[in-house]
Amino acid sequence: MIEKSKKSKRFTIKNKNTLTSNSKPKKKKVLPSQAKVKNVIKCEYNGIDFKSKLEMFMYKELETQKLFIDYLYEKVSFNLMNSFKNDIPFYERNNSTKRYGLSTSTVRSMTYTPDFVVYYGDKCWIIETKGLRTDSFTLKFKLFKNIIKDGHEIEIDSVKYKLQSVHVPTNHTECKLVLEMIMYVRNNDLRK
Repeated sequence: MIEKSKKSKRFTIKNKNTLTSNSKPKKKKVLPSQAKVKNVIKCEYNGIDFKSKLEMFMYKELETQKLFIDYLYEKVSFNLMNSFKNDIPFYERNNSTKRYGLSTSTVRSMTYTPDFVVYYGDKCWIIETKGLRTDSFTLKFKLFKNIIKDGHEIEIDSVKYKLQSVHVPTNHTECKLVLEMIMYVRNNDLRK
């Protein structure tokens, strides 16, 4: 039994198996290894399923500027690594049979799909909203940076756009800042 001591504000445990009516049972904590990404709430807006509230917020911000710029949500993918079959024998545990043995499977290709590609004229920007960077994202993003390090063109509907910059906002304030930066470049181009 858990009781409040009269002399101090501390709680004492009299019997570990019994709880008083005033106390509440503790919620079971989810360990980081049990959850893919913590505190992510999937949501829907205009018939589009977003993986997080931050993605939905960025979409709404882009929507306010849709007369001036175009954008795509998770429509453009980049091939980071082609699939391959190794000539050297690999012995490993098979996930389906749970047995150790010769692996003859083909290694699948690896792709990266940014959240948003914003474009107008002959320019484009990539926006990847990230509240928490997972190990998987960090690895894919490094490979992506390697692909675009010497400049890159993105083809959308048979039109090539020159990649200007890549943005990874982590909160609402940074999302608004990204949009301000893009609109600044657009407005400067119109003045020329």
